[in-house]
Amino acid sequence: MSISRPKVSPFELSLLLAILALAGVLRFGWLGVNSFAGDEARISLDALRLTRGGEFIYIAQQSSTGIPFLPASVWMFAPPYLLTPDPLGATLYVCLLSWLTIIGVWLLARRWGMWAGVSAALFMAASPYAVFYGRSIWQPNLLPPLALAWAWSGGRALGRRRAALPLALHMFLTGVIVQEHFA
Repeated sequence: MSISRPKVSPFELSLLLAILALAGVLRFGWLGVNSFAGDEARISLDALRLTRGGEFIYIAQQSSTGIPFLPASVWMFAPPYLLTPDPLGATLYVCLLSWLTIIGVWLLARRWGMWAGVSAALFMAASPYAVFYGRSIWQPNLLPPLALAWAWSGGRALGRRRAALPLALHMFLTGVIVQEHFA
């Protein structure tokens, strides 16, 4: 049994492109203006030790409660540091993930109609919280894309005969998200 996807009208596509352009300006504009303090420096240092120093990271920085974060919070920041040791690369990585999350939110909400998808995408694109926390190196900034992947995999697993792979991904993401940040 296959589910037909609703066709995207030219009007909806133009709205989505305008929303993505707005999100791109808000996230990728003024890259040097975001914060880079102790937390960001520690994540960057640990990710550099992992990718460039060959040191496996077993535990991450201390949380505000004094309990150290688990290593997934560093592992998630490793990809940009494989390409460059510059923290600006990691900032661009967070911006890109935040921007791609908008597309994912649109696709997820699109199931309930055009306006649901456009509204959800616009909310993610222009929400001050989503913009501010979608453009800097910090563990909680990766929670929206991870939460989207978690919701998608859970939705794919529901009501399917062959749900083993999406369910396994859903359970894996559950463990990674908890490690990413205790929030």
